[in-house]
Parts: sequence; C-alpha cells; structure tokens
Amino acid sequence: MNTADNINKKTDESLNKESHVISTMFNNIARKYDFLNHLFSLGIDRYWRKKAVNYLLSCKSVSDDKIYNVLDIACGTGDSTIELYKKGFNALGIDIAVKMIEIARKKTERFSDLKKLTIKKKLTCSNEPAIDNNSKEKSNCIQYENNGNIPDKSPHICFEAGNAEHLQYADCSFDSITVFFGIRNFDKRTECLKEIYRVTAKGGTLAILEFAKPKNKVVKCFYNLYLNGVIPIIGNIVSKDKSAYRYLSSSIDKFPKYDTFCKEISDSGFENVRYKPYTLGIAVLYTGTKM
Repeated sequence: MNTADNINKKTDESLNKESHVISTMFNNIARKYDFLNHLFSLGIDRYWRKKAVNYLLSCKSVSDDKIYNVLDIACGTGDSTIELYKKGFNALGIDIAVKMIEIARKKTERFSDLKKLTIKKKLTCSNEPAIDNNSKEKSNCIQYENNGNIPDKSPHICFEAGNAEHLQYADCSFDSITVFFGIRNFDKRTECLKEIYRVTAKGGTLAILEFAKPKNKVVKCFYNLYLNGVIPIIGNIVSKDKSAYRYLSSSIDKFPKYDTFCKEISDSGFENVRYKPYTLGIAVLYTGTKM
C-alpha cells in the first residue's frame, strides 16, 4: 500500500465507504435528495455547480467549434450533468446509486430535443465488480467508435450506472471529467483518480467540487454547529434516514482539503493542479490538466 492509500485509510477509517454501502445509502434518500440539497445549502449549490461548469467553458478555445465530451462522475440526480448539457457539452452522468440515475433520467424527459451521448467502452475484465449485484440496471447508452466526432452539432446527454474505481470507457475518451460533491464518498480514492486520469484525453481538464470547512475560526464554529447539529435532525425528519446526514458531516470533516487533496490529484498524473474556495470556504473547486 502506497503513501496516498495509507493517508486515505487513516483519514476515512471510521467511515464505511464500500460501494454497496454508499449505493444503498443514496438509494434510500434519492427521493428527497434534491429537496434537502437545496434546503441545506440555501440554494447556493446551484451557484457552485454553475461556477464549475463555467470554468470548463473558459478552458475551451474560442475558435473551437467541437462539442466536448464530459464525464460527470457521481452525478446523483443529474443536476450537474444537465447543467453541462445546457452549456453545450456532450454530458455523460454516472453514479453507483441506481435510484439516483432513474431520477436523473426523468429530469431529462422535458428536453424535447434530447439526444443520448454514446461512448466507446473498453473491454470488460472478468475481475471487475458489478455496480450493484442486486440491480438490473442496464446501460441506455449505445456504443460507437469514438473518433472525437459526434454525428451532428447538437449536444447529447446520457445517464448510466458506473463506479469510479472501474470506469468502463476506453482510454482518453473524455475532454473533461467532473466530480461534484462526490469524491469524498469514494472508497479507494487513489485508484479512482488514476482511472479518471486514464479516461481523460491529453489536454483534458479535471474539475472537482467538494465540501470543505471555513478557515475563519468564528465562521467555522457556526458552520460546525449547523453541519453536525441542524442538518442531521432535519435530514432525519424529511428523509427518515438520520445516519445518511450524520455520514455527511463525518465525511466532510475527514476528507483531505486544499493543498493536501491537490497533492493527491497531482500524484495521479494531473498537472497545474489548483484550488479555489467559494462561499467562505464551504465549497472548493479543484482543477487540473492532463498534459
């Protein structure tokens, strides 16, 4: 086990992040997930996602009319994937929680011009675990030879079950990778980051949004009271699952932040790794490039 894995294990040792545990937890709260997200963040989560998507737009060449392929990992109920699609990206959202994916697909039914993004898959290895052994989830994305060109000039969107530890896509398939408020839930973060690097095209961009804690001591004190006291109580009342929102506070507390997480990203191969805090440091955007 390398140093990064040791850090991950020590940092997350009190949290069970096995795939089946995380998928079950999020499947249980899927129906109330959006409502509680917007409630707890006072709607600011939409602003954070828009800032991250706008960052990806800023990375595109002004003269480049190509529609970029973006893989949105841990997409949840699809808000971030849909935001990418609305901004003109070919957006593929994946998540290990099948009920989240089902909600995401329902959201896209209102798009009358909806077209499904299709990406070439890598050969499946027999030792790669299933997303959910009890799930009958099948991909609704038909494969095609990914030569960097989509058959038409309008963006595409698609959702399917997927695990960041074993991404089922060919090397260098995506121009950008996004993970919005999900990477702290990854059981084997080092392996996941290496997989993310593998499927990112040369010159491609990584954008990770994740919760942190304010550096200001006064603000941090009030934030901790809100995170550890108010959120679990309301979460239990609304979703009937208090453990999920206790997990939320614990996962934020134990996740590496700022320069520490930047080093993990750099160790996976990405360069020019930086971070930018938002809203007093409650959320942080981490970015990097595959050179």
